[in-house]
Amino acid sequence: MSQNITMLPATPQDRMNYLLGLCSAVQQIGITIKFQDQLSEDLVEQSIQLAAVQNPVLSGRFVEVDTPYWEIRDDGILDEVLSVQYCMQQEMDSLIESYMAQPINWISGPLLEARIFRTQHDTLCLKMSHLCGDGTGLKQLTKLIASLYTRLAQQEDYASLQQLLLAEQPGVRDQAALFAATGITDLSTVIREPSGSASLWSFPVDSIDNAVAAVVRAELEPEQMQELKTRIRAHNATINDALLAAYFRSLSKRAVYMEPQTKEKAVGMTVDLRKYLPNRATEFVCNMSGMEMPQIELDHNDSFESTLIKVKLVMDQLKADHLGLSSAAGMERMAELPLSAAVDQIGKQQEMAKQMRMALPMMTNFGTIDEAAVQFDTCEASEAYMTSPLMYAPFFSVGASSFRNTLTLSVGFHTPALAIDSVKNLLDDMINELTF
Repeated sequence: MSQNITMLPATPQDRMNYLLGLCSAVQQIGITIKFQDQLSEDLVEQSIQLAAVQNPVLSGRFVEVDTPYWEIRDDGILDEVLSVQYCMQQEMDSLIESYMAQPINWISGPLLEARIFRTQHDTLCLKMSHLCGDGTGLKQLTKLIASLYTRLAQQEDYASLQQLLLAEQPGVRDQAALFAATGITDLSTVIREPSGSASLWSFPVDSIDNAVAAVVRAELEPEQMQELKTRIRAHNATINDALLAAYFRSLSKRAVYMEPQTKEKAVGMTVDLRKYLPNRATEFVCNMSGMEMPQIELDHNDSFESTLIKVKLVMDQLKADHLGLSSAAGMERMAELPLSAAVDQIGKQQEMAKQMRMALPMMTNFGTIDEAAVQFDTCEASEAYMTSPLMYAPFFSVGASSFRNTLTLSVGFHTPALAIDSVKNLLDDMINELTF
C-alpha cells in the first residue's frame, strides 16, 4: 500500500509540550464518559476517522529534528485505535483507571486511542497526546466525535460527511493568533519575570523510581458542589479560586521545603488562552494553554476563607495583566532555538529538579464538560471526567474537571516514586477543604 506523507508545522506550544514530556510526564490527556446505554462501536470508529479528516495532526507523528514538524500519514494509523473490553460492573472503575494509566505513544502515534468498557452500559475512554492538543482541545475533539456519531446514527452518509470536512477551511493551531487578537506586537511587553520571593516546595517523593504509572480520583458530589458555590459567592470568588485555595492548604500539610523557608508559596496553574480569540475559536485540535504561578503568603492558622481571599486577590491581579500571555511569549522565544538546544536547556533544569527531588506543584483545571458535547445520538452521558498527564516524580500535578455539577479531582503519577496512599490523602484533604 502506497503512503502519502504531508508536513504540518509544529507550533511553539507543540514544541514546549515535547520538551516537558522528555522528563516531566507521559504527555497524554484523557476523558472518560459513562453512558446509560450501549454505543455502536462501528459508529464510534467511523466518527474517529472523520474527526481526523478535520484534524489531520491526529494521523501524524512528531519529527524530532531541530526545526520539528508533523509528518501526516494516510497509512490508516487510526484504523484500529478503538478496542472493546467486556467487564463486570463492579470491576469497571479499576479497569478504567488502569487503562487511563497505560501510556500511548505520544510522539510517534497513534496520537489518539479509544476503548469502550462494556457492561449493560458502556463507558468510552479517549486518550490523546498532549503534543497535538491540550485539555480544551480534547473536549473539542470529543464534541466533534459525538456530533459525527449522531449524524451517522441519523443515517447521514459517511462519504458525504468526509467531503464536507475536507472542504472546510483550516482552523487556527498556532498561538500567534493570540497576539494578533490582542494587538501585541512586541512580546517583551508581556513577559513577566517571576518575583522569586516564594521558597520552593514540593509534593514529597519516596524515590525517583518512576516505574509504573497510576491514576487516582476523588469527587465532590453535586450537593457539596452547590454548597461550595454558595460559600464562595460571598467573596465573589470562582471555583478555580477555591480549588487553588484548597490545593495550597492541602499541600502545606505534607509538602517538603527548600530552605530557607518564606511565608510566600506558589503553585503552577494552566490557563486556557482561547479566551483571547474571537468566539474562543480554534476549530482545530491544538495546544493553546499558558501558565501562571500565583503566589500567596500561606499561614497555617488561616481559615479556608482567609486563604481563598488571598488567592482571589492574586488571581484578580493576574487577570488584569494578560493572564497566561507571558508564558505564551516565552514559548515563542524558546521556539527560536534549535530543538536540540532547547532540549539541552530544559533537560538541565529538569535534571536539577530530580537531583533535588523538588519541583513546583502544578494544577490544571479543565473546566466544565458540556452535556451536549458528550451526547452520542440517543446515548446520554451519566458521568464524565478528565485526567491529566502521568507525571514523573518529583513533578506533580492535580487535574480538575466537572460534569453535571460533580467535580472530579485526578492525579496521574508513577510508583514507587509516589505512594498511592499519599496521593489519595492529598485529594481527600482537598475535598475536605472544599466541604468544611
